[in-house]
Amino acid sequence: MRQKRHTALPALVLTLVLVLTLLMPAGAAAEAPGQLADALPSGTANRFNVMLVLDASVSMNESDARGLRYEAIRLFNNLLPNEGNSLGGVVFSTAVDRETGPEPVNGPSEKDAVVRTIRDVPAPGGWTNIGAGLDTALDRLEEKGNPELPSVIILLSDGNTAMYTDELTRAAAGVRDEAVRRAREAEVPVYSICLNCNGTADSSEMERISDETGGVFTEVRRAEDLNRVFEVFYELIYRSSSVTLADGVFPPDGVLDTPFEVPGFGVEEVNVVFQGYASEAALTRPDGSVYEAEMQRYETFSAIKMTEIIPGEWSLRTKGISGDRIRIEVIYNTNLTVTLYLNPEGEELDPVEPVNFTARLSAGETEAGDYEDYLGFEAELVTYGPDGAELERLPMTVGNNGFEARSRFEEGTYTFETVVTGNSLNKASERVGPIRFVTPERPAATPTPAPTPTPTPTPNTAPAADPRTVQKTVLIWPVIGGNLRLNMNTLVSDREGDVLRYTASSADLEEGREYTLSSTGSLNVKLGSFRLENGSVDIRATDAGGLSCDVTVRVRPVNTVVILLVLLALGLVWLLFLILRRREPRKAIRGDITVTSEVDGVVKTAAPRAPAKKGRYPLSNFAEIDPVGLDYSRCYFEAGSDAYIFLVTDRNVWWRGYETDSVRIDSGAETTVRIDEEGTRQLRIRFDSDTLDVGDADYDDF
Repeated sequence: MRQKRHTALPALVLTLVLVLTLLMPAGAAAEAPGQLADALPSGTANRFNVMLVLDASVSMNESDARGLRYEAIRLFNNLLPNEGNSLGGVVFSTAVDRETGPEPVNGPSEKDAVVRTIRDVPAPGGWTNIGAGLDTALDRLEEKGNPELPSVIILLSDGNTAMYTDELTRAAAGVRDEAVRRAREAEVPVYSICLNCNGTADSSEMERISDETGGVFTEVRRAEDLNRVFEVFYELIYRSSSVTLADGVFPPDGVLDTPFEVPGFGVEEVNVVFQGYASEAALTRPDGSVYEAEMQRYETFSAIKMTEIIPGEWSLRTKGISGDRIRIEVIYNTNLTVTLYLNPEGEELDPVEPVNFTARLSAGETEAGDYEDYLGFEAELVTYGPDGAELERLPMTVGNNGFEARSRFEEGTYTFETVVTGNSLNKASERVGPIRFVTPERPAATPTPAPTPTPTPTPNTAPAADPRTVQKTVLIWPVIGGNLRLNMNTLVSDREGDVLRYTASSADLEEGREYTLSSTGSLNVKLGSFRLENGSVDIRATDAGGLSCDVTVRVRPVNTVVILLVLLALGLVWLLFLILRRREPRKAIRGDITVTSEVDGVVKTAAPRAPAKKGRYPLSNFAEIDPVGLDYSRCYFEAGSDAYIFLVTDRNVWWRGYETDSVRIDSGAETTVRIDEEGTRQLRIRFDSDTLDVGDADYDDF
C-alpha cells in the first residue's frame, strides 16, 4: 500500500526521537518496573498485571476518529508472552463507561477479547475525568490482580482533566491526586501518552502523573504514531529488546531477505512485527529447515510469534509490493533472571575476611549450566551505601559456578546486586542486604619472640598513571543530564601490587552534586541539563607506603539538543528533496485508458482515452461516467512504467483489501477500485500499453 508522501517527515522525526529515548543512559527512565520484574518469583519472570486506561471523551473520538489506538493496543497485547500475564481495561469520559479484568490472558484470542470489550463501548460523548479512570483501575488491580505479579497502568488521553463545571473539575482533580498517591504507595507505575493532535492540549498533568509514580510520559501529534509508542512502552516495561531488520521500501522484485540472531539463553519467545503490508513471510531455522509460523494480520501491522527457540542465525524472507513502505522488527521476550550469592553468609561479617560473590543465571525454571550459557553476557557487582547511593562497580568474571568476584570491605553497612548485560538483554538481581561489616572482639595476642632479621626489602616505588590526563565526552540529555562512570584502577598501576586509595585534590566540578569519588577509585560524574562548560577533576592515587601520583580527568559535555536539531535539519532537506522531485517532468502515459463507473448497480463506460503528453491526466476527462463520491478534478492518472500506471485520488479508496490514495493499474488487466468498503460505488479501470504485450507486463511474482 503506497503511503501519502507528506507524512514522511513527521514519521521520520518521531522515530529518531524514540530511538534516542531508548539510547538514554541506564536508570533515566522506567527504573521502577524493571526492579519489580527482577524480583519476581520463579516461573513468573517478566509477567505483569496490565491495566489499559483509555479516554473516550468527545475530543478523543475526534483526535482518533479511525480508532488507531486500538491497533496500538493490539500490537502491545500481541507482544505479550502467550501465557502468564493478566490484562484488563477501563474506558472513561465524564465517568467510567466500561471496565474489565484484569484476567489471565493466554493466547491471541483472549488478548483480542480484551480489546473488543473496551472498543465496543458506545461513544459516550462526555468530558475528561482522568482521576475516575485511574482510581477504578487501581480498585480492579487490588480486587482481581494476580498478587504474585507486579502491576502497571497505561494511560491514553488527548488532554487534561476537564468537567462541565469548575466545581466538578476540582472534585475530579482531587480523585486524580488520591489515585496518584495510591499508585505511588502500591508501586504501580503509570505510563502515559498524550495524543495532542492540534498542539493545544496541556500535557503537564499526564507528565506529572508518570513522574510521581515512576512511569514514563510521551506525547504524539498523530494517531498513526501510537503503534510505535506502545511498542517502546512494551520494551521499557518488560525489559525486552528489539532489532530493526528493515526500515524502507520493498526492492523492485518485492522480496526482502533479512537474517537475525536468536540468543542461546534467556529468551522464551521471539516476535517478528511487520509495520506495513507484507503479503507473505517465511522463516528458516539455523539448520536450513523451514519454520511453520502463523502470521497474525491486523489493519496496520502483522506479527509472527516464535515459541520454538533455537539459538543461532535465522533468516526471514518477506514479500510485498515493490516500492511499498515496510518496517520489520524482531522483539525478544526474555525470561532471564539473576541470583546473587555471598560466601560467607550472614547479616554481620568480619571486614578482615574477603567475601566471595557468585551470580547465577536462570531462564525460567532452567538454571544456566556450563560456560557456553554465559557467552555473550557481562556482569558487574554493584555496591550501595546505607542511604541507597551507589558506591562502586566491580567487574565479575565467569567461573565454575557462574559470574564470580572477590572483595574486602571497610566497616560499615552495604547492600549488593549484580547487573548482567549482553545478547541484547539487561537484567539485575534482587538486592542482598543490608549487611554490616563489624570487627569482632579478638583475644589478646600471645607474646611472640623477637622476629628474625629479614633482608632489606626492595624500596617502594610510587604508582604510575598512563596517561596523566584523560579526556572524556559526556552526552547531555534534555531533563536528565549526562552520566560518566570511570574505574581509576584501569588508569593507574602499582609495581608492588598495593591496593591504592584515591582522593580528589582539586576540581572544577562540584563535589557531591556533579561528581563523587570512592576511596577504591570509582569516579561517577553527573552533569545537569544546562552544563555546557568543560570541567576537570584532579585525582591522587596513594599506595600503602604513602607514595602517590596524580591523574586529571577532563570532561567535555556535548548537548544532544544540537544533535536533534541536526537530525531535524536533515529531515527538512529530505522534505525539500521530495518537493523538488515532485516538480520533475513526468513520463507520458503510453497506451489507452478505459474507465467504467458503477453506482448502485448502474454501469457507465467512457470511451478509451490516450493521453498525448507528459504529466498528469485528470480523471475529469472521462465525462461520460457517473459521480462515485470522488472529486474528479483532483484525481488523476500518471505514468509508472511502460507496464503500469497509477491512479491518484483525492481521498483514500479501497484496493486489494486496503485503504490507499494511490492505485497501481497493470497493463492488460481490469482493476477494481471501491470508493466505499461495501463496494456500492466503484470504478473499473483498464490500461492497455502501446509498447508492451500483455505477456510482457512486469507483474509481481505473488
